[in-house]
Amino acid sequence: MKNFVLLLLLTGILSSCGSKTTFEIVEDEFGGANKELGSHNVGDSLSIAYTINNTGDNNLLIKRVEPGCSCTVGTFTEEPIEPGKSGEIMLNYNVVLENDSFQKTAEVYANVEGGMFEISFRGYGADDSTDSVSTDPVVDEVALDSLTMQNDSVATNQ
Repeated sequence: MKNFVLLLLLTGILSSCGSKTTFEIVEDEFGGANKELGSHNVGDSLSIAYTINNTGDNNLLIKRVEPGCSCTVGTFTEEPIEPGKSGEIMLNYNVVLENDSFQKTAEVYANVEGGMFEISFRGYGADDSTDSVSTDPVVDEVALDSLTMQNDSVATNQ
């Protein structure tokens, strides 16, 4: 009986020491895990995408994303990410600081070594009365919808 319990315990330990779940965060023109977003007007709504590749032998499971402040909202691929496949984490942030820099982080909890990893972004909130060049990594859908409605209105009034 003692040998059976010892064998069972040893089997559990060995099975937990198997292959680890590993990942990489894909680099894009704004960076990888730490993105440099450049200058954005106050009021811009940013959606910052992080692509996660599962480079391990086990499914990668993102359990939760916890932004460092309530001004940032995180969403993520909730289904297990199979080996060799990709998932996504999205952080949404509204630029509120005028003529000042912003830097936001989020902790991502997953079945990886250490149980979590961190992602971040930073940029600069420009005075929206200036003609700053936006290097927004994604199209601001609210602004695009507004622009589309304005263009539709002009077209129907002509």
